[in-house]
Amino acid sequence: MHRVARWIGVTAAALLLASPAVATNVSYDLTRLSGSTWQYDFTITNDTLSVPIKEFTLFFDLSAFSNLMATSGPAGWDPVVAQPDPGLPDDGFVDWAALSGGIDPGDSLGIFQVRVDFSGPAQPGIPFFEVVDPDSFDTLDRGDAVPNATPAPGTFALVALALLGGLARRRSSPGQRSTGHRMTV
Repeated sequence: MHRVARWIGVTAAALLLASPAVATNVSYDLTRLSGSTWQYDFTITNDTLSVPIKEFTLFFDLSAFSNLMATSGPAGWDPVVAQPDPGLPDDGFVDWAALSGGIDPGDSLGIFQVRVDFSGPAQPGIPFFEVVDPDSFDTLDRGDAVPNATPAPGTFALVALALLGGLARRRSSPGQRSTGHRMTV
């Protein structure tokens, strides 16, 4: 019984402490400015790339976004904005390039601010990003940006915690050991 409880405890702890492996973390806060105008505040973290991030691009879906504008960014970073174009058809993007240096491995940099008009029914969704080598134009990493919200533990982790709590409660109740005999009151 002790081995099972220990195994469940170790498994639950590993599940709760584990985080997905992502080379680049692009996180954001989203604020409604007025009507259909929203502002993204992005922070970029170079988690595991072995080279500095010198350029990255944020993409905004053609069907829902318009009037993209890079409103501010860190010193030494230059934005280029391309509006969504239904004539191509192509998504819009904001590309940020470092004029020197970059985001070294293990470092974070923000805030890269982008203002958009959103035509969807709720609030804007999650932009797609690419990290690019500005010399070769090779894509070094890509993925979806992540909202700055504390994610809830997964279902399996919650079930494991419930089982662990049940076992701990059972062990801490004095005089409740099962002897195979029923006690009537």
